[in-house]
Amino acid sequence: MGLRRLASGPDRPRAGRERETPSRAKVPAERFLEERDALQDNDERRGAFLFGVLLSQLADHQSRERDMSRTLRNQHPADRLTTDRIQRVYSDLTQRSGVYAGELGMSGQLFPETERLLTDAFADAPPKTWNLPVEDLRFFYALGLAYGSDARNQAFNLMDALGVRDDDEESTDD
Repeated sequence: MGLRRLASGPDRPRAGRERETPSRAKVPAERFLEERDALQDNDERRGAFLFGVLLSQLADHQSRERDMSRTLRNQHPADRLTTDRIQRVYSDLTQRSGVYAGELGMSGQLFPETERLLTDAFADAPPKTWNLPVEDLRFFYALGLAYGSDARNQAFNLMDALGVRDDDEESTDD
């Protein structure tokens, strides 16, 4: 698993409250968030989006690495999402992430950068306090699902750019 080689950078507050850390490059999700007006300065939209990203990343892992046919994505479709469901499912996602990381011999979480960004968003605005209309909640969650489903390819592209990927690892052409 080449993903084990990617170490998370030092913790850093989210955009707007950042410490300058020249040695830490921004992860693609951070750049994506900063480049989208609809996700800037709106912790509720950002939280719904990042929740979708994390759930999708974990679902992809379940499908590819654990050969599960009924993944988290199937269990939590966008048309059934509510703020209560987000708050209830969040702890399950972080627990699964830790378990899956451990199964791969990693310490910590499977997707530490996504979880850091999501934790920042939830710390600023817990889901049960949101006033986001249900249509917007579901839209930004679905957007996150789509973004997260491409995260594996993004990770392999980053590994290629950093020169840390082994020849026997999967290509991004799958």
